Amino acid sequence: MNGLIEYLEVFTHRKSEVERLLLTKARANTVIKYHEVYDLFEMDKPSCASDLIWRGCVWETVEEVARQLSSPDGAIYYAMLSNRKGVPEDVFWWYFIRSRKTEYEADTGKNLTNVESLNDAHKLEIAHYERLRVYRHVAKYHP
Repeated sequence: MNGLIEYLEVFTHRKSEVERLLLTKARANTVIKYHEVYDLFEMDKPSCASDLIWRGCVWETVEEVARQLSSPDGAIYYAMLSNRKGVPEDVFWWYFIRSRKTEYEADTGKNLTNVESLNDAHKLEIAHYERLRVYRHVAKYHP
């Protein structure tokens, strides 16, 4: 694993494209399919030693841009990502549990014991909860 970490880097030349995608979709109050993110980086694949390293660099770049737009305490821009079931994947849940769990439980009266036990409908509800925050955030700080 240490070898992989040595190779991970931010694709700085793609940061403006990632920012534009995140802001455009947030302003439109919509989601981003994972393939839309990967499509931005397709030209960078040949420069990477492996597909795994390329994917790691993609997500290092997205994470850096998302953090520049807002800290997770402000808005978790990862919430806008949407897989086939309409919800974001692992990184979002890590940020959400760390930054928003207590607030969500107080607002909804629902207990989040662990993400693995949530059904798809509840995951979608949580994603929607955070997406609304992102949409308000972009309207206020990135109009």
